[in-house]
Amino acid sequence: RGAFGVVKECRRRDAPSESDSCAVKIIYKNKLETAEDVQDLRIEVDCMNRLGTGSLNCISLFDTYEDDSAVYLVMEIATGGELYDRIKKGAYTEAMCADVSKSILQMIAQCHAKHIVYRDIKPNNFLFFTKSLTSPLKGTDFGLSVHHPPGSKPLQDTTGTPFYMAPEVIRQKYSYECDLWSTG
Repeated sequence: RGAFGVVKECRRRDAPSESDSCAVKIIYKNKLETAEDVQDLRIEVDCMNRLGTGSLNCISLFDTYEDDSAVYLVMEIATGGELYDRIKKGAYTEAMCADVSKSILQMIAQCHAKHIVYRDIKPNNFLFFTKSLTSPLKGTDFGLSVHHPPGSKPLQDTTGTPFYMAPEVIRQKYSYECDLWSTG
């Protein structure tokens, strides 16, 4: 459950098996209180579309639907839980930390290659694809991401999660490098 809606596990009616499950993020329109909220949703969808489907380190957006009450984002499902929850359990080896770091940096590289500044790198925004200890890790929640083409002026919005926020974000003059700082 987020500020604007919920995420539910779904399956197409004609899907032959459980493996065809997907996640549907339901954003309730009555929770989008300002024009800025609506614009942020559009930017989130745009960023996910730019990344495309089949990304190794980002949750894929398959489709979007809209009715009078909500917007529905149909996405790849990841059932292994948040990185944050696994970190809380402890007992990460150096090799496991290296794998996690590599996955996060690959996700950042994929975003930056498409001129997307993610702006909210934190353990809560990374999901394991399965419950396996060797599961792939995927970035999700592109709600604060923004398309930032080469040659653009530095970004100035102070956005992100304070504990993970780069100093240049607080100074309101930043670009792609803020994602690397937040990685830690």
